[in-house]
Amino acid sequence: MNTETRVWAAADELFAACERERFPRVYDVRKLCGVGMPETNRAMQTWRARQLLSIAKPLQVAIPASVQEAGKSSLSQLWAAAIEISGESLVAAQRAFDEKAEIARASDEDLVAAFETQAADLAGLRCEYEAHRTSSSAAITANQLELHDIRTQLMLSRDQANAAIARFEESQKHVIDLKAALEREQANAKNVWDQRVECNTRIEVRLSAALKRENIAVKASERYRRKWESLKDRNAK
Repeated sequence: MNTETRVWAAADELFAACERERFPRVYDVRKLCGVGMPETNRAMQTWRARQLLSIAKPLQVAIPASVQEAGKSSLSQLWAAAIEISGESLVAAQRAFDEKAEIARASDEDLVAAFETQAADLAGLRCEYEAHRTSSSAAITANQLELHDIRTQLMLSRDQANAAIARFEESQKHVIDLKAALEREQANAKNVWDQRVECNTRIEVRLSAALKRENIAVKASERYRRKWESLKDRNAK
């Protein structure tokens, strides 16, 4: 089913629903058939023209009495033909006038309905825009506050990190100083130890020499004592 056929079917359905009292509006037909407004409007112009042709009636004009009294069959036939021709012309003119008037009226109604629909849609869109703008403004404000809090926390964390780095560097410097002091103390202790070892070595050497001298002295004293005892015994004899 093409677009025009769908529009005509929807228009016939709506026209039958209102008992053929008035032509349906383009807006209602478009909603029912689901076709775009330009296509629906073009198809509805053709549909209205067909409906006006189907409901148009020829004008009935009676033969004047004077003509009837003049009364000849040929003249009556001629008058009837003239009436028929003029009636057809009048019917065509009336049909064209009615069609244009109906189309203009329907177009005006459709334009008014379309304008009202667009105005309602615009009002709805404006309300949605205002609501969206309000919610967006609230969301932007909330995001700005959250961003401010995040920046504050970030700056606080950065300050804390800088303070921690400074403390770490100070601790490292203190550790380096302590290490240097420890190395100096170790060097001093090594020097003292070496000096002690050297001193002990000298003392041991001196003690060994003293012990040797003491042994020599003891041995000499023992010899002298034996000699003394020998001399004492001889003197006693």
